Amino acid sequence: MKRGFTLLELIVVILLLSLLSFLVVSSVKKASLKKEVIDIPHIKNLVKGEGGAYELLCVRNCKRCVLVDDNYKTREVRVDFGTDLKAYIVDETNQASQLEFGRAFDEKICLRFIFFKNGSTSKMIIKSKDRFYLIPSYFGKVKRFESLGDAKDYWVQDNSLVRGMGDFLFNWKLGKLGRLGKELRKRVSTT
Repeated sequence: MKRGFTLLELIVVILLLSLLSFLVVSSVKKASLKKEVIDIPHIKNLVKGEGGAYELLCVRNCKRCVLVDDNYKTREVRVDFGTDLKAYIVDETNQASQLEFGRAFDEKICLRFIFFKNGSTSKMIIKSKDRFYLIPSYFGKVKRFESLGDAKDYWVQDNSLVRGMGDFLFNWKLGKLGRLGKELRKRVSTT
């Protein structure tokens, strides 16, 4: 005699399979959320591939961070910056100056970091967990230093290299023009 499954047995099997798939999917989501904790060396990956402009605002000694897009929509971001975070820039006299970011959400901002639409970011030196990180404004990687002085020296050297690129490209383009380029180079050097 041929015996099939009853309706009750099929419903129980379907319920067990759906419960099992729910547990697997939720554990995968929890694991992916744990991976999304951002630290300073990986800060530039925060909006990678999303496009648009963003601003990262961190308060409560950088324990709470909010990412604001160019349409003013916000989302919480999990970070691990440490509680002793300080941000610096190097001014026109090549001195490191600590940044103050003001207030947001009625709290003192400990970090304000901007991601521009073209992929560049705020350029700054960040002290976190007794290490210094130089975050370049262009597409380079975050560099780690042992002291503020080392990071500042690299900043100054990097700026002079970038500043010199215009002269290099100008002379290279003039060289491509042949005789006309030589004449233009003479006129530029005499003025």
